[in-house]
Amino acid sequence: MTPKVLRPLVFALSIAAWNAIHAQAAEPFAVPPAPASAHAGDPGPAFQEPLPLEAAFGTAAPPLLPAVPLPADPASASPPVAVDEAEKPEGDLFGRPYNAPGWYSRPEWDALNWRSGNNGRFGEFSFEGVGAYPFKTWEGLSFTSGGGYHFLNGPTQSDMPPRLFEFNWGLHYFGETSDGVWLDMGFSVGIYTDFEDSVREGWRFPTHAVFSWESAPGIQPVLGLRFFDRDNLGLLPVAGVILQPEDGLRFELIFPEPKVAFRVSESTKNEHWLSLSGRIGGGEWAIEREPSGLADVVNYNDYQLVFGLESINEKFEINALEIGYSFNRELKYRSGAGSFDPAETIFVRLVTRR
Repeated sequence: MTPKVLRPLVFALSIAAWNAIHAQAAEPFAVPPAPASAHAGDPGPAFQEPLPLEAAFGTAAPPLLPAVPLPADPASASPPVAVDEAEKPEGDLFGRPYNAPGWYSRPEWDALNWRSGNNGRFGEFSFEGVGAYPFKTWEGLSFTSGGGYHFLNGPTQSDMPPRLFEFNWGLHYFGETSDGVWLDMGFSVGIYTDFEDSVREGWRFPTHAVFSWESAPGIQPVLGLRFFDRDNLGLLPVAGVILQPEDGLRFELIFPEPKVAFRVSESTKNEHWLSLSGRIGGGEWAIEREPSGLADVVNYNDYQLVFGLESINEKFEINALEIGYSFNRELKYRSGAGSFDPAETIFVRLVTRR
């Protein structure tokens, strides 16, 4: 007979023999006593083992099916370990985990801004953005390039130009410098002007370097410097602590721009957060004042209280709607002529940070 015919026949005979052995083992008077050496000093298992094949066939043939080990006492088996669904691996915490890339600054972002200018409050409509181009040979390092366009509404008390522009280029780095110590650093060089006159006075070099580390669970100290490169706002320390008592709650108690955020909903691909933050706004531009034609440098500064609704995906990209209140506003000219303090106002911003 060919092997193809023999294999199913042997398999069928083996199964029949195995069932016969178990049927014989189930009869109380047909079971021989177990060898004394099988369970020395043990009262014996809680089940009756089947007869060895030698007794059934009178030969030392190997067993046709592998033996399945069973516990001696079912009560002694280890209970199944309960899995806490709330415990997610670190890689799945994508909203605001410790040292998430860009928690302090984002190398790539786009923003659309509107600030009310009613009653001479000095309003604005603008769009700004920065693109990032990572270096393949240096993880965490990117070349950045961006620009901004500002269309001004007022002020009626001063001779600001109707439009302002800015173009900048730089480097941004975020990475682990040593075990557990992270660095967020950015340097840029840009031209900020109305492109009418004195462009050479519009060059600025904003820079920051901020270290952070996790000193204990839920506690993340922050220390660094930020250089605004404005006439009335130069170098400021960045210092404080981030407290995160749970995944959905984060306190960034950091000078000069604190923030509180808490998660309101989440899914497998998105998280939604509400936030309240304080920020320093404004900028500095080289301009030609109208209608006098005087070449000057203007510095606009304000402080902002910002309420945000943010959507964060698993790639740490943030899409946000921000509504803010702008106060302590200053419009200062380097020449000193025509400087004044605009009234408080509100603004709306749509922003994407990557």
